[in-house]
Amino acid sequence: MIRAFCNFFLSLFRRDGLATVGKVARYAFSPEAWRWLFSSIRDRRILKASGLVDEAWYRREYPDVADKGIDPVQDFLTPPHPWVRMPNPDFVPGEYGAVNLDVKASGMHPGVHYARNGIRECRPVSTLENHDSPFPDGSVELRREFGAMPVVHRRTAIFASFSGDGRIKDTVLYYLRGLREVVDNIVFIANNPVFPDEIEKLQNLVRLTVFRHHGCYDFGSYKIGWNEAKALGLLDPAICDELVVCNDSCYGPVFPFSESFAEMARRNQAARPEDRFDFWGMSVVCQYGRRMIPSYFYVFGPAILEGSELDLWFDRMEPCRNRGQVVIRCESMLTQDLINCGFAGAGLVPETFQTKHRATPIKFPLATMRDYRDPLVKIKALKGDSLDNLDDVDSFIRQHAPELAAILPAFPRGGRKSGVDIPREARLNHETSLNKTADILRRMVASGKDVEAIVLSLSGKEEWIRPLCAALRSSPSFSLAAAGGASASRSSSPSSRTDAPIPPGASRRRKSTRPPFPRRSPRFVRRLSGATRSAPYSSSHPRRCSPRGRSSTPCAAIRASTRASR
Repeated sequence: MIRAFCNFFLSLFRRDGLATVGKVARYAFSPEAWRWLFSSIRDRRILKASGLVDEAWYRREYPDVADKGIDPVQDFLTPPHPWVRMPNPDFVPGEYGAVNLDVKASGMHPGVHYARNGIRECRPVSTLENHDSPFPDGSVELRREFGAMPVVHRRTAIFASFSGDGRIKDTVLYYLRGLREVVDNIVFIANNPVFPDEIEKLQNLVRLTVFRHHGCYDFGSYKIGWNEAKALGLLDPAICDELVVCNDSCYGPVFPFSESFAEMARRNQAARPEDRFDFWGMSVVCQYGRRMIPSYFYVFGPAILEGSELDLWFDRMEPCRNRGQVVIRCESMLTQDLINCGFAGAGLVPETFQTKHRATPIKFPLATMRDYRDPLVKIKALKGDSLDNLDDVDSFIRQHAPELAAILPAFPRGGRKSGVDIPREARLNHETSLNKTADILRRMVASGKDVEAIVLSLSGKEEWIRPLCAALRSSPSFSLAAAGGASASRSSSPSSRTDAPIPPGASRRRKSTRPPFPRRSPRFVRRLSGATRSAPYSSSHPRRCSPRGRSSTPCAAIRASTRASR
């Protein structure tokens, strides 16, 4: 450790090392650094005193904290965990920011704000607790049955909805019309009262509708719909082979649902008997240390409907009063409980998508629609929680579903991440720098010189830089350099590797008359580069190339340096 630490500071003196050390020293003694230090100590004391962080629960939910021996309070204070991780099962930072917009706009730590001001000011921590905008006068709770539907597809659907204004949105009606093409009966459960004149919109679309404010989110509606469907005999094996469970947190369908059902049936038939699945969804994600299918779209096959496992699961499901409880107790546990019962699950967008992109498919609506013909787009992705350019997403929807595009509400355009605009000047500066580097590489490769390109991943949290990383990795210069037979591409973290093959007979080390870099500790280099804990370090030697495939993990800064051997 000491040797690696010394080698790191010695490397700072190479070329512009003195200037770098000077910048570090100036910042260390600046008022901003001391202000940040004292505020961090103060925030830690506030969270400790408030008891907001349930340390035992936090270690169980996030195993990396227990494995590394990190203090849960300190981990919760470390970006980006304040908005990603929950300090206890009853507090969701993202939802606290959604109902208290001034907190998110101020940039203050949500947990610290709640412990310091939110409790004293009686701030709501959930959208269901925000009583500033109650349901409008004239809306009523009701239950209505419509006529029986003919049995064609042998499928039944439970659809969960919520509308704060007592109206049924046009996007929900479009969703129901698309769903009606692949199911026979739809049980519509809304977690809100409704205006009586809105009910007629659902005629010829649903078999039963229930409007009641139960306050238990989508899984509360799913449980009500399950009991209603059983009471009506809609889950009878004589008329139903599959159950679809979905909600209105998505826009769609962009493509007909029949394509998704046909594709999943084809995969199940082509798979080996031991690899076939009993339930599926639009994607498979890994969150909170668990592999799960997101709750916005489930399809349960006959093996599950004929058994009693799902019935017992809904019967034992406890009411959830905030989104954190829904995610922990219901969404993440349903998939695991079914797997523990011997059932297998799958997704239209496979789990390898998250492994490749280092983010859930929900954040890439354009990629999932283009590559897998995913018919649904999460609403929160179009509101800014997307890593794809929203202009391209909008154009794609207009091209393939013009009727849906005509009724979509206005949403932010351009590339956005968590509601933060792309810094245009920074983007242009990076593009100019990368273009210059690419031109230099092309000229050096064309002249037959030996080229080495080093890409440093300094951070994996600035998602807005992802297009620049992708452009750099896909630059012809890297493939040309690899084809030259005497060059190599090396990254300090696996997030920036290139997949250019090493030509036969080519050396894995670049021949150079310059003295080699000092050998660095892999653990120390990985900590400096900001690489994720799940990705192994390829090589401890800085000149050894990695033949493995590249990944699309974004970088906050990219530095490409080229050197030609004489």
